[in-house]
Amino acid sequence: MKSVNLVKRETTNYRKPIHVVCKHISPRGWAYVETELERHDYLLSDQIGDPIPCTTWDND
Repeated sequence: MKSVNLVKRETTNYRKPIHVVCKHISPRGWAYVETELERHDYLLSDQIGDPIPCTTWDND
């Protein structure tokens, strides 16, 4: 599940650290996520909104 979907569903928000989404991703999938985050110089303590591209909301 994409982080942006978790934010839209209000399961989490853009200001929370990235590591909070680990409970929504399988262990095997999380290993891939960690690799991608490292490859793009993100830390697990960075905010979820940092790697999410600019978003247009339907209710704006």
